[in-house]
Amino acid sequence: MGQHQKNIVHLTDDERYLLEEQTKSGVWRPREVIRAKILLLADVNGPHALQDSEIAKIVGRSISSVLYRRKRFAETQSIEDTIFDNARSGRPTIVDGTVEAHVTMLACSTPPKGYARWSLNLIRDRVVALDVVDEISSSTVGRMLKKKSSNRG
Repeated sequence: MGQHQKNIVHLTDDERYLLEEQTKSGVWRPREVIRAKILLLADVNGPHALQDSEIAKIVGRSISSVLYRRKRFAETQSIEDTIFDNARSGRPTIVDGTVEAHVTMLACSTPPKGYARWSLNLIRDRVVALDVVDEISSSTVGRMLKKKSSNRG
């Protein structure tokens, strides 16, 4: 094989079968298929284990991408952890489909007495009063309605 490879990939027959089937099935996203192909081409138990530079050319990725997938598999020994992305951290969304539905229903309904139409602040206050959410800003309400391209008047 030429030069020494770090993080040797040893796939079992079952793992190899799974990866081969999933790369053909069309269920996985393209990035996951490419990652699976990297593992298949790097497998020393397979029909032909290739060098990182050859794998990178075949799958159209950089050598560092190939090295990272090798390293990831060597550390985790798990197909799932190597192929799929980890959940990303960040602020959880406060708006889901239920909240959007309530906001849209309110915006399309008759405004309260004394008002000609719904304002963003009125909608916000009503959604909080109905216990749909604990708190929400009027700008978030405006973004939701803009996505729906509603007419509040």
